[in-house]
Amino acid sequence: MTYYQTPFSLDILGGVQEATLRQIGSDDAGRYWVGRTSSSVCVIGQLEVDPGMAASSCKPFAEFYRTGVGLIAGTGSDLGDFMEVYIAPDDIEFPDIATSRTREAREAVSFVSGRPNDLLDLGPFEIDRANGIDFQFMRIPHEPGW
Repeated sequence: MTYYQTPFSLDILGGVQEATLRQIGSDDAGRYWVGRTSSSVCVIGQLEVDPGMAASSCKPFAEFYRTGVGLIAGTGSDLGDFMEVYIAPDDIEFPDIATSRTREAREAVSFVSGRPNDLLDLGPFEIDRANGIDFQFMRIPHEPGW
């Protein structure tokens, strides 16, 4: 099993269990991990422009299965200093978007990431699952162009 050394405290970032932490990718906005607490799935992002800054967002397992989890984080007011990332269960594929930020499913999640203005074409979508538990995605509301 591979563990990833992180420059941030997992206790501060939602209490993610270190043994569950997996790096899922990176882009010019940041680096991204997925991990679990005893009751939730969490996405963690570390800003590329300020590697000392990391943020997390968590959802209970059942809610993650229905909606995924997203995170927007940054410093100051310049969108160039922000990252936006969404993860979903691996049976969900994010729609192709103009910036081609969509990543392959890794570590049992699918994800898409970039800067907030990079993901403007990523709109709400719904996927009907055979088991009757539909997936409904919606971006975190924010003002375009901030």
